[in-house]
Amino acid sequence: MRTIRFVSLLGLLTIACWLNAQTNLPSLITEHADIRINYNPTAVEPLSLMVRNDDQGVDYETNQIVLVALESSEVTLPPGTPFGEAGDPLWVLPQSRPPGQAVLFLGFSASGAGVFNGSLTVRLTKLEGPGRFYVWQAHEFGGLNLKMNSADGIDSSDKVEVLAAGHDHYNWGFSTSGVYCVTFQASGTRVGETQPLVSPEATFVFHVRPLGIVTPYALWQKAHWLQGTDASTNGPAADPDNDSLSNALEYASNLDPNSFSTNGRPEFSFVTNGQDTYGAFTFTRVKPATDLIYEPAARSQLNGGSWEVMTNNVSVLEEVYTETVTLRDSTPSSASSSRFYRFRVTLPDP
Repeated sequence: MRTIRFVSLLGLLTIACWLNAQTNLPSLITEHADIRINYNPTAVEPLSLMVRNDDQGVDYETNQIVLVALESSEVTLPPGTPFGEAGDPLWVLPQSRPPGQAVLFLGFSASGAGVFNGSLTVRLTKLEGPGRFYVWQAHEFGGLNLKMNSADGIDSSDKVEVLAAGHDHYNWGFSTSGVYCVTFQASGTRVGETQPLVSPEATFVFHVRPLGIVTPYALWQKAHWLQGTDASTNGPAADPDNDSLSNALEYASNLDPNSFSTNGRPEFSFVTNGQDTYGAFTFTRVKPATDLIYEPAARSQLNGGSWEVMTNNVSVLEEVYTETVTLRDSTPSSASSSRFYRFRVTLPDP
């Protein structure tokens, strides 16, 4: 009788590679640009969202460009703001283009003059990244008009209104450095109609550059715990939510380390390839977590022999920030009387 045993999840947890957030995509860094609602009445989806480089008159699809907040956009929060405690950092793309400071100047704009009944709406529908995200305008005589705030969850109130053929600027805030995937959806009602047009969701990638060199894991720590938190709580081997997953595995699986959960863990199953059945792991892989090594593995003896890392790809389900991967064993179940499986995540030494 064939015996299958599963060796519990492990993490070898020493900090690894330095963050190297390079990309083959072009970036907008100091330009005047907009998140633009485009209206094309002959398209299958008449409304769409894109990035407009106003300095050069060039439009980019959302998967063609990266929006960058430079190190120089970091500010220190004063007391009494809704963005964090006094002294906390916040990276800000400003509402007004500051003289002598080279940073991205980003707004919202829309086409469709004379077509729509009133304003068009851009809603925040999803955020993936290491910290909180805000969009707001500052009043001339003080005060803030907060339009989008991921700190209290994302709902229908997280929106901006844009006039057709209009163009307006906002402050864009990020609570920590790293890579953010920000998803918006636009809508508007044409004159004489009652049902709004709704655009497909569009995800924009922001790279908020750090001061100095930090690991992706250190950025993840910063997003979930206050500075100065002890390693017994935020260290890779710690398990502060007592759900039997170390912080390293929570990080690797895109889970919340401070919330007990049994969902989102790597899962073992059997898959069929041709006439044979193989053991397989399905797991989440976080794309910006460049300091991680995922190692699903198998061997035929519990206490001897080498672990064989699974590399046979069954499927990959792509998301912007993560991907769901299924990898299978290279040895079919019928070829061994016993087979042992292990899933390990490592943060190796540099």
